[in-house]
Amino acid sequence: MQQTYPRPATILALSVLALTLASCGSRHPKHPPPPPPPPPAPPESGTVPMSRTAPEILLAVPEVRASSLFIGDGQHPLKEFAAYGILAFRSEATSQSENRYMAICEGFLATLPAALELVDQGVPLKDQMATAWPISNPDLANSLNDTNADETPQSRCAEIVAGIDLITSIDAIQKATRASDDENLRGRGPYLLAWSPSTNFGQANVPVLVMDLSSVTTSEQAKERFRAWADDIQRNPALWRSGWNLERLRVTLRLWADRFGPGILFVFSLISG
Repeated sequence: MQQTYPRPATILALSVLALTLASCGSRHPKHPPPPPPPPPAPPESGTVPMSRTAPEILLAVPEVRASSLFIGDGQHPLKEFAAYGILAFRSEATSQSENRYMAICEGFLATLPAALELVDQGVPLKDQMATAWPISNPDLANSLNDTNADETPQSRCAEIVAGIDLITSIDAIQKATRASDDENLRGRGPYLLAWSPSTNFGQANVPVLVMDLSSVTTSEQAKERFRAWADDIQRNPALWRSGWNLERLRVTLRLWADRFGPGILFVFSLISG
């Protein structure tokens, strides 16, 4: 007679039963425990396994970083970046505005890492949303972008403020207002104007995200605004990764209004509310 062997499921059931008898003396349970459930079926091709955790899924998304750089007269780096913003001034520094501009410079540099510094750390330009500070002297802009320079940009804010490129700033403001017939940029500024994708820069009838820094008077206020800008970009790449997502922007605008007041962050002019 051919000898038969118990199936694995039977062995497991007998093991569970033996443990039960050991803990309960010689009494037998009324019903033996059910066999273990069958293993889950393998996922279909192209689907994410249900056992994959949320952090694992997030790790598959490329890291997106906000960055800073300086641009010389008429230089607008477009295709290199995923999205592009510019800090646009309505006037050069005066005896009355110089302290404000110095505070904004300190906040700008304290919170937004340099674009080339991020490249050195392995974050390519295509995974950055850069905010540019316009400088009238291209050589000065290049030296400020040099990550190997002896002086840090933070120590050169007086030079940076004195070198603001007003022509490039006004040109960016005019390009931003092409998005609509509205003329919202009438405050003292400066304004952070951002286009996504970066190749939309200067085009008519495209969304332009605007942060109004007219009310900023201290470096702490500037840092708070730029930090919030960087956090919202880095934590919400779906907001802008493939162009401005207007539905998601509505939520962001409401959050900014609650935190900083109405009109600090808005869009030219394709969404309302």
